Amino acid sequence: MIKKLQLAILPILSAFFLASDLSAHPHLFIDSHVTVVFDQKGLAGFKMKWIFDEMSASTYIMDYDTDSDGVFNDKEFDILKEEAFDNLKNYDYMTSIFIENKEFKVQFVKDFYAEIVKGRLIYYFTIPCHVRAISQEKDITIAVYD
Repeated sequence: MIKKLQLAILPILSAFFLASDLSAHPHLFIDSHVTVVFDQKGLAGFKMKWIFDEMSASTYIMDYDTDSDGVFNDKEFDILKEEAFDNLKNYDYMTSIFIENKEFKVQFVKDFYAEIVKGRLIYYFTIPCHVRAISQEKDITIAVYD
């Protein structure tokens, strides 16, 4: 049985300034929420919820909510997913998972959904990660990073 689950959510790094010309390097700031999902066999995965900061959200909303109605229609959603989300696969969806100190590579996600709530962009998706429950303790660590 899984007795121990460590969740280490690393803060998204702040912007860095280049001293030579005092220009800023923009970064996203995301509030990340992780929900651990279990099934009859043990750990089934992690439900992710990312809430984008107001500035980043406004840029994404301006770019992808092309009819400016505050909702992603099917066409807008498909373009957002293709252009802004699918590429995150190359970065393991900004998530590190270790099971017994062995890296679990995030190969795919499921149930991706994006919405606009009070001017903020929110991503929802699930990372499948199956770990069978046994009588011994398992050490599982998850970290969301930038």
